[in-house]
Amino acid sequence: MSGPLLHGRGLTVRYGGVTAVNAVDLDLDGGRVTGLIGPNGAGKTSLVDAITGFAPLTGTLELEGRDVLGVRAHERAELGIARTWQGVQLFADLTVEENLRVALRRPGRLQFARDLLRVRGDGPDAVTQELLERFELDGVAERLPNAITHVQRVVTGLARAVAVRPRVLLVDEPAAGLSEAEGRRLAVHLRALADDGAAVLVIDHDMGFVLGLCDEVAVLDFGRLIERGSPQQIRASAAVAEAYLGVGDADADAPAQAPPQQIEVVAEPTVLAVEGLHAGYDGLDVVHGIDLRVGAGEVVALLGANGAGKTTTLLAISGLVSARGVVRVGDTDVKGWATEKIARAGVAHVPENRELFGELTVAENLRLAARSREELARVLAIFPALAAISGRRASVLSGGEQQMLAIARGLAMAPRLLMIDEMSLGLAPLIVEQLLATLREVALASGCGVLLVEQHVHRALDVADRAYLLADGRVTAQGPAAAMRDEIGELTAGYLGDDDLLTQSDPSRSHA
Repeated sequence: MSGPLLHGRGLTVRYGGVTAVNAVDLDLDGGRVTGLIGPNGAGKTSLVDAITGFAPLTGTLELEGRDVLGVRAHERAELGIARTWQGVQLFADLTVEENLRVALRRPGRLQFARDLLRVRGDGPDAVTQELLERFELDGVAERLPNAITHVQRVVTGLARAVAVRPRVLLVDEPAAGLSEAEGRRLAVHLRALADDGAAVLVIDHDMGFVLGLCDEVAVLDFGRLIERGSPQQIRASAAVAEAYLGVGDADADAPAQAPPQQIEVVAEPTVLAVEGLHAGYDGLDVVHGIDLRVGAGEVVALLGANGAGKTTTLLAISGLVSARGVVRVGDTDVKGWATEKIARAGVAHVPENRELFGELTVAENLRLAARSREELARVLAIFPALAAISGRRASVLSGGEQQMLAIARGLAMAPRLLMIDEMSLGLAPLIVEQLLATLREVALASGCGVLLVEQHVHRALDVADRAYLLADGRVTAQGPAAAMRDEIGELTAGYLGDDDLLTQSDPSRSHA
């Protein structure tokens, strides 16, 4: 049939009173790879969850002209909408080969896979063997998932998705944790699926991977589709730069101006010194040899694209993930200490998801953290709006109120170092600016050092004294905030990438 394989109009996802995806139009064409990108919290995974039947969806959704909006998740899979998951989901007690066989249990799937792979032999054995060979898994077919590499687990999940006869394949974060060479090889697999006629949608934090692989890219921000076009158009888009950096053409062309409250801070004494930090998960490093420093009264911005290693760095400093290297708070190396001991040494961590006690009131959340009544009174003076709602449960607060409470709870510990992960996530710009201004004032007044991970780059650089830019778990640029703001081109490349993944491995291939 002509037209897109998957046709969506007005796709909207709501969780209670929160709209995660707002009236998105999306067409996926057979034979093409489409990228779906956007900052943290943009609604990317929520959209995939909804298309595959795992989240409530309103609007219009058709697969090859058939309405599938009211069809259950397993039925959508039977009709040809397949997905992989952000965290690789394999059956841990089954071998690689058995994981593939599970997907071939139904006769329709077996016949489809035989046709897709052009298998001459009969039965699941021939199809399974062809899948193992096609995805280069035949050497680990008898191993359990915990006995193979991360990239092999990713590819096993992809091979299993292929076995469920996808007309549309939605792939969520496939390149997470992969090396550049592994990412290129994975891109070849995904391109081959599209060449076989499937419509492939790829979400990934690695912008070089997405923009180098895809024929076209859709960009979400705050649940809305803000741009769609070729990789070249996406790289050049002011709207995309605004979404990722908080900077449009007008800001990019203007000279850097330090706000009145920003002053040059002599970063002594040092409250945090990180040297040669390596950290990650399940034996796989995400952060590779980072050095950074935060001084007393200093605000330091930690910037980089999604997946660059920012959150992992904060978790390693807090002792929440295993790490190697030096993490010195004041004069003491706290690397390897228990998290609560690091907190007692003066490190307060406001995580991305805030981690408030939802059933406790504002006052109760603060009393749990405050070291004294004086500290409690001090943070309420900094955030007087919290005093007015001190009896309200944290779970019913607005997003801005919850973030205010999370920061106040961190400050109630009278920390030497306050780390905040994605303060602006889901908040209106005016609220973000107010919180950042307050943070700047608190750092100067108290001498507390602040390490700030923030997706809106220009706002972070407005209040920061210095900044570090991460890419692929490494520091690629650092310097005074004003100087970093002048280098918007370099920052944009750090966020959106500048490599064509498939052209690197095959110069004859280009995006038509």
